[in-house]
Amino acid sequence: MERVSTGVAGLDLILKGGFFRGSSYLIVGDVGTGKTILALQWLLDGIKKDEKGLYITLAESAAQLRKNVSGFGWDLSSLKIRDFSPQPSELNHVGDYEVFYPAEVEEESFWQKLYQAVEEERPDRLVLDSVTVFHDLSANEYAFRRRLIAFIKFLLANNCTTLFLADAQEIKSLVSISMAVDGIVRLRLRPSKAHFTSSRNLEILKFRGSDVLLGEHSFRITSSGIKVFPHLIEKPVHTLKDRRVFSSGIKELDEMLGGGIEAGTVTLITGPSGLGKSTIAAQLITQLVKEGIPSVYYAFEEYLEMMLARCEKLNIPLAEALENGLLFERINPLELYPDEFLEMVRHHVEKGVRAVVIDSMRGYMLAMEEFSNLRSHFYNLVAYLTSKGVTTFIVNEIENLIGSLKISEIGISNLADNVILLRYAESRGKIIKVINCLKKRFGFCQPELRELEISSRGLRVGAPLTHLKGVLSGIPQVE
Repeated sequence: MERVSTGVAGLDLILKGGFFRGSSYLIVGDVGTGKTILALQWLLDGIKKDEKGLYITLAESAAQLRKNVSGFGWDLSSLKIRDFSPQPSELNHVGDYEVFYPAEVEEESFWQKLYQAVEEERPDRLVLDSVTVFHDLSANEYAFRRRLIAFIKFLLANNCTTLFLADAQEIKSLVSISMAVDGIVRLRLRPSKAHFTSSRNLEILKFRGSDVLLGEHSFRITSSGIKVFPHLIEKPVHTLKDRRVFSSGIKELDEMLGGGIEAGTVTLITGPSGLGKSTIAAQLITQLVKEGIPSVYYAFEEYLEMMLARCEKLNIPLAEALENGLLFERINPLELYPDEFLEMVRHHVEKGVRAVVIDSMRGYMLAMEEFSNLRSHFYNLVAYLTSKGVTTFIVNEIENLIGSLKISEIGISNLADNVILLRYAESRGKIIKVINCLKKRFGFCQPELRELEISSRGLRVGAPLTHLKGVLSGIPQVE
């Protein structure tokens, strides 16, 4: 069967090719969820492909429809709009209210107008807004169901692909519509978990003739229309095709890491606040850029100006790396859906990026907790990056400054190939920073604890701290 593109970025992927030619679909959602925008976007996509579009409005006037979508800058001149909305002469005025009495409208005449419009315009794509008006104009449920099925068969015979729009509250009691159409797309707008913002998503509730991507998929209404971010389940594939080992640029750190960081692995840099986790990430990524690896830094917390100033004082060539192609993306976690971020990552990887920094898990966690499940989305992200052989560095902050060892707050250390742990310790009357390679999946590392110094000369990893014990337990003692 021939497919018809939706014209909506991401939706064709969810439908695995688009709508079927000649079929009828129900677009359902509450007020303000984007039903009309999606429908018009679909019709305009057809016009670009020399397909004739027809929009029949049964509720609001054609003038109001054009006004409502004027902000998108769409040219509707090639789109035929038939206005079947109630005219002033069809309204009875009762006090301060205008009440439209369907019983006073000739049902037969109304359906004849619909058939006549389709026969005259011969559209390839048709939108009817709103289908619930059909029901209101019918004498009873049986008459409505009979006429609707006959009309859908008529549209199929004319090879006309049709979208029926309906309000979610009204559609609940109209089972006939849901049974008659070939597919149902449900649009939702609801507050996020902490009510800081709202999220939009769509779900395919029914789709005859094909499999679809199940579940809820986030979408945005942008200045150019709707953009959908499909929730794709990535397959965990971990093959180290690239056998290179990247140097950190610090001899002692490379020794601790057993030679460096293997290409395509995931490295978790974890520890309490203030120990230099982001600084180490900046050191590692700038070194990879120096070796010619296309890289991107995703910053959920710090701004570029702050990082540049800090790295300049610490003799880390971040500015030089940016000049040599390092991408820096400042991410506001409250403005980005999880699948939207993953799509951004996909875009960069498809453009050739082979190393990324995610700084930090706390910012990433804020986005995930607002809109979805943190661990499942993080697993999906890591699965994608490892399947593409991307070298990944993840900055992770843990709460406790001292006390029992905890690698991460949410149990994600099993997804990391390498774990670089930073801790505070007390030695000879002063607080020092301690670094250790706690885990290395592919290869070996030196297990000793070493002192980490961060100064204007840059990062320096000292000799093994053989005189200390109990650092990981948070109760260091001098031996």
